[in-house]
Amino acid sequence: MKIIAHRGFSGKYPENTLLAFKKAVEASSDAIELDVQLTKDGTLVLFHDDTFNRLIQTDGFLLDHTWTDLEQYQIRKRLFNRTVYAPILSLESYFNWAQDRDIMTVIELKNNLRPHEGMEEKLVSLTKKFKLEHRVIFSSFQKDSVLKLKALAPLISCAYITKLRKEEDLSWIESAQIEFIHPKFTSLWPWNIAKLKKLGVRISPWTVNHPLFMWYLLHIPNLYGIITDRPDRLKKVLQRKRKT
Repeated sequence: MKIIAHRGFSGKYPENTLLAFKKAVEASSDAIELDVQLTKDGTLVLFHDDTFNRLIQTDGFLLDHTWTDLEQYQIRKRLFNRTVYAPILSLESYFNWAQDRDIMTVIELKNNLRPHEGMEEKLVSLTKKFKLEHRVIFSSFQKDSVLKLKALAPLISCAYITKLRKEEDLSWIESAQIEFIHPKFTSLWPWNIAKLKKLGVRISPWTVNHPLFMWYLLHIPNLYGIITDRPDRLKKVLQRKRKT
């Protein structure tokens, strides 16, 4: 069972930054989940939101700015009485750091609200450049994006991110040979767990930060990992489980 650090150790440090990733590794994470978008000039960068308001407190859409524009900003994390800042990171810089470390990377394409033309092709190309095909999992909420990634790189694992709505048809997962599903953890009621078990894919629920929910999810079938902002808490839960 993998400890997957959601945007790095984002419970305590600025999300999707090298600082958060280093702290995630220090907390014994097995994998890092991060968010990728395309800048105006076609650079793959690590950033969750479509707009800047929450993370760097300025106006504008990321897709309307170049990588040179973004280098002047820092991502902030407010925690109690202090604020921590860290630079925005390109995916290439992250791969340079990650390639010599024993860690998996779950890459979510943030293309939910606005299309990022050519993002899938650039992602596959950069992954192959660093020879990380067997150490990444591509993921998206967008079915078309997942299918495109699988067509471009059949040997790279893919995940479909979902809230498991009752009317959602997941039959395409099996036929497209998608390896993973990342469901919202609050959707994992017994009937949905049974539905996923029939598909036979591996499961990594998000975003699980309370130890009680972590403990419950450790017992579901086909569990690959748990995606959490607090890898330190999940490590303690796993240690407690090993003692039982």
